[in-house]
Amino acid sequence: MSIKISELDPVTTINGGEFIPVVQDGDTKKAMVSDTLGYKVYRADISYNGSSMVVNVLNTSLFGITIYRSLFAGSFVVNSETDQFFADKTVLYINQNDNNGNPPVDAFIFNSFKRSNDRLLGIKTIAVDVFTSTIDQDDYLTHLSIEIRVYP
Repeated sequence: MSIKISELDPVTTINGGEFIPVVQDGDTKKAMVSDTLGYKVYRADISYNGSSMVVNVLNTSLFGITIYRSLFAGSFVVNSETDQFFADKTVLYINQNDNNGNPPVDAFIFNSFKRSNDRLLGIKTIAVDVFTSTIDQDDYLTHLSIEIRVYP
């Protein structure tokens, strides 16, 4: 007995790793939901407490990625085993969830990233005090969410 699509239970959350049927050249094949985005994506929550790091991968269609702390304060490195962070095609979104509890009172926290090559991205944070115009490069990067998109 077949079921109509309208009779199926709704999906509660989609992380991109699910398969959907696709008809291609008259044959029914499977595709990952993330393949329909038009770009490859890697999403993770990163927490660092000064001695250990926890990376919670939310979903990924990029593979062989490791994230680690840089030797520089307020910095992370995203490293890929293969060339996948292509020039003019890689975008990194950063959402800092915690400023280590005590940045300067009148500071704005700026997150930025640098694509070093097709395998390496760097994430850096600084605090800029709006009244004194001083730049504080202490380590405020303790809990953040990232999304890396690589367009075709």
